Amino acid sequence: MSLNLVEAIQKKLGYAPLHKINPNTQEVITDNRSPVNYLAQATIPAVLIGMYKKAHNDDDCKTILSGINSSSWANFLFENDSDNVVEKITNYSGTTTDVVKDEIEKIAQISRQIIRENVKDNNCSAVRGFFNLQVANLEMYLPGALHLGDSLKDSTLDDRTHKMAGPVSGVMHLFERFFSDAGNKKKPFNPTDDTVHYR
Repeated sequence: MSLNLVEAIQKKLGYAPLHKINPNTQEVITDNRSPVNYLAQATIPAVLIGMYKKAHNDDDCKTILSGINSSSWANFLFENDSDNVVEKITNYSGTTTDVVKDEIEKIAQISRQIIRENVKDNNCSAVRGFFNLQVANLEMYLPGALHLGDSLKDSTLDDRTHKMAGPVSGVMHLFERFFSDAGNKKKPFNPTDDTVHYR
């Protein structure tokens, strides 16, 4: 993976680097040299994972590519659970709901810009492939305290074993995504289909 989407957004917004999550405690791994920006730590991975989930629906993917006119990014990404997600990020970051909503808008716009710059073909198949390469990295920054899996109906997001890293864990996560998706498909599995996703 040549581009780390989390780092690209963090740098564009001028934030200190985000911290990875300890898979055992689901808490941010901290040290005295780099303090945690809790707003960025919660919002960047939450927005990106919301986009990843949306990218696997053609209509929603087209909205990511073209932008939003009529509603907020929070409403688009998290739908009926948007207020709950905003509240969780607000509590985690110690800010206000208005600050969190503004941050979601800003991060979503920057993310969209980076995606358009780094995905050669601005089509949904390419966007899905791009996110499929990013999602394991995104999950390693997502604080467990947000319980984002509840909001996105994806239990693997809150599963501590799912955030473990390393070569063996990486292979196991690949198989997990493949097999969990196989039961949800409406069309037969085709290994050469570049629209196949792994969650």
